[in-house]
Amino acid sequence: MTTIPKKVFRCEYCFKVYRLKREFELHQGMCELLGMKRSERESEMERGQDCLTMPEMSNIIKVLVKEQASLKKQVATLQKALTGMKQKVDVTEYLQKNCKPGVGLKDWAQTCLAFQQDDFNDLYEKKLDDVLESLLLRNIISLDRVPIRSFSGNASSAYCYDEEHWRKVNDEDWHFMNGVVQSSLLRWLNEMTESNASRLTDDNFSLKYSACVQKTMECMQKLPLRLRVCLNKHVKMKLNNVTKFEYTFT
Repeated sequence: MTTIPKKVFRCEYCFKVYRLKREFELHQGMCELLGMKRSERESEMERGQDCLTMPEMSNIIKVLVKEQASLKKQVATLQKALTGMKQKVDVTEYLQKNCKPGVGLKDWAQTCLAFQQDDFNDLYEKKLDDVLESLLLRNIISLDRVPIRSFSGNASSAYCYDEEHWRKVNDEDWHFMNGVVQSSLLRWLNEMTESNASRLTDDNFSLKYSACVQKTMECMQKLPLRLRVCLNKHVKMKLNNVTKFEYTFT
């Protein structure tokens, strides 16, 4: 009598034989898992975790939409700020490009800051500031020809044209300009003294002469500050009227 062999199930991983299909399937599933490399098992677990439920996906979408709306508002605010933002430009670069007075500071000062006879005479009847105003108005006809600039919003900084380049005015420059004015005052005082030498013994003239000397000395003491104030006033530029740029004072 021929015996029909029973069907057996062999594990393809460890080759163990099972007669019952259910036992075989449970074993092979476990054997397959144990037979994987660690990295492969972790990858399988991650893929399982990556599968989000519909409620989870819905919540994430809501958060993303809310963040997008917030970012959109921030971008609009930034664009508005950038539209009104002014480009920064160095003042010396602007002056070098746009202002060519054609004369240096020292040459200009010797010509335009020296007192004339009428200025000297007016000094004893008027205030120093008034005489300086008259002097500057007479000599600053066009700002384009003046080698010095000051700027609204930064009165402490002034720039001068020297050797075909603009630079910051320094203490030596102010000392030179003050020296020009003071020298012219002393020159006219000396001329007054020499031309009236014979009258110095006259009491009336002597009183007048003493008052002139005293006024001259007082004015010379005030000149460093008053000249700077008056000159800055007459050479001041309002940069907002010249360009839309925001300037950097260097």
